[in-house]
Amino acid sequence: MSLVTTRLHMLVQPHEDRLAGKGMIMRRKRNPFRMFRTSVRLIILTFLFSAAFSDAFAKDGLYICAEHSDPTDWEAEFAKGPVIVPAGTVFDYAGHIVGGNLQDPLDSAHFDERGWKGLSLDEKDRRSKLMAQDSPTSKNTGALATLNQVTLTKSMPCATAQAEVVLSKNWGWTISPIQSDATLYYQAYGVMRRGALDTDFSDDSISLNFLGARGELNASVRGLITKVLNLDQWSASRSPDEMPVAGKGNAECWNDSSRQDVSCRALRDNFLMSMRGASKADVVKAMNVAGREIEQGLHFASNYSRGECWGSGDVNFLFDDQWRVSVISAIIESPNSEGKHVQFIWNSRLLPAGCSDLPGSLLNHCN
Repeated sequence: MSLVTTRLHMLVQPHEDRLAGKGMIMRRKRNPFRMFRTSVRLIILTFLFSAAFSDAFAKDGLYICAEHSDPTDWEAEFAKGPVIVPAGTVFDYAGHIVGGNLQDPLDSAHFDERGWKGLSLDEKDRRSKLMAQDSPTSKNTGALATLNQVTLTKSMPCATAQAEVVLSKNWGWTISPIQSDATLYYQAYGVMRRGALDTDFSDDSISLNFLGARGELNASVRGLITKVLNLDQWSASRSPDEMPVAGKGNAECWNDSSRQDVSCRALRDNFLMSMRGASKADVVKAMNVAGREIEQGLHFASNYSRGECWGSGDVNFLFDDQWRVSVISAIIESPNSEGKHVQFIWNSRLLPAGCSDLPGSLLNHCN
């Protein structure tokens, strides 16, 4: 599939169920059991109707749709089951809906490798100008995050989630509030997890990642979104020290089981100090990987938050004759490696109080 056709996918219209029934004039005595069954059916239909459409017609939020181009793609999108869009999914500004709709924002029905077809010169010119505004060199400055989970299926490929505006200097998102605009759309960009924005969609065994990596999960804003999350401040305020590593091995931040030295554990004061005197088995359990053997110890490289927050770096745990931790030394990287790294040291004999250069540390400074 070419780059053009990868982005220019068609989407189906959301399915609309229509209630239809036949009225019957009862001129004779009514059957009470039939009346009861009819009433129950109406109640059930009313409930299903309300549930199916309450999201679609919610006043404010993100209206999210899975793309639909050809039958093969459509089957592939849902081959792994429903698409679960979790709370905290961030949608980044993608551009203008040039001629189609949210299900087909670039109107692939009128586009092929030769360009626009079946359109007037004025319309072609209008669309070309809009696409030029959305070129890769243009800075996207708007983003939103879902506040609740929604599920998309083949029969209901669209749903509305409550949303909040995301602000971040690190990611270049500055617009707030964000107003509904039928000419603009957004695409899934990542999911906020453990104090950081995870933009890795590489594991396409997960339906969300399968669509996200291909730019096949679109959203438009409904109403006015005024609630704001400052992602930079939120990430800095999150304390990862007591949070266990999610998932198996390093799947959360590295996803390579062969690298048993790479952990997703945050290297922070509370956690590192909690490893004083720990057994080798306790260290391996806490780091969630086996580590790399060094002389009388274990070495780990942490890729916590993929380096976006304090907590990633390298740590050595040295053991005494009883295989209990007696020395902990760590080099901790600054967020996105944009500043100097810092040190943490604890030595049961030479530095029992420990030291740390992490911002906000209550321990003595190492340097």
